[in-house]
Amino acid sequence: FEELDELGVSTSLTQREQEVLALMALGSSNREIAHELYLSVDTVKTHVRTLFQKLGVSNRTQAALAAVQFGVAPPAIRAAS
Repeated sequence: FEELDELGVSTSLTQREQEVLALMALGSSNREIAHELYLSVDTVKTHVRTLFQKLGVSNRTQAALAAVQFGVAPPAIRAAS
């Protein structure tokens, strides 16, 4: 995440935030992410809000693009970019 640091964006993403971000990049809904990671939907919503703040984005599409750009997305998504 050093590349994000150069942009002045907070990049201290936890492992769980990285997992949530990767699933968001796949287009998963909050409910799907919750099911996949064995979390409550409210917990996923909290992670999403925190990710938006840390990445300096305001929606899921921007977060997904950041995930791909900085290598957080799953390998299948990275290969397509």
